[in-house]
Amino acid sequence: MRLSRQDWAEAALRALEEGGPDAVAVLPIAHALATTRGSFYWHFTNRADLLEVALQRWESRSTDALIERLSADPNPRIRLRRLFEYAFSGDHDVVEISLAAHASRPEIAVVLERVATKRANYLEACFSELGFSDAAARGRGLVAYATYLGWLQLRRSAPSVLSDEDANTSIAKLLERLLIQDPGDSDTTTSTPQ
Repeated sequence: MRLSRQDWAEAALRALEEGGPDAVAVLPIAHALATTRGSFYWHFTNRADLLEVALQRWESRSTDALIERLSADPNPRIRLRRLFEYAFSGDHDVVEISLAAHASRPEIAVVLERVATKRANYLEACFSELGFSDAAARGRGLVAYATYLGWLQLRRSAPSVLSDEDANTSIAKLLERLLIQDPGDSDTTTSTPQ
């Protein structure tokens, strides 16, 4: 069976998930695919080319496809609720945890920056659609995204803290309550607790 470029890219993405960027190596992936390095060179110039394709595939799945799926709903409140529920559940983005640990590498940093920009812009757009000012929408989007990144870091460095699925669900619900209140309501971030 002749392998396609997509077969190699999928295998590279699995390697990235299992062992980070250094695991995207030609010979081990060739062994995993039960083929030779010659098959690799039919589709790719070098290892950097394969890593780039794997990173593009991750970006497409974890960001572009998710935004597209969420955007099918015209209601920004529902889109944000679904996004928060998805983001703070399960082990759907092991790759991102691995990439964050290698963010100092230029080829990883470029992708993480691009993904962060897309996600922050999407969040800001959703909050803007809810009627928040540009500054408030941007701030809320950044708080939501920073919370997600902190949650990912906890999953990587102290997974037992987040072992309770109810805790993950409550994070999503709390974030929704704090950030998606109507723009005309009093701002809970500046009011005094009762």
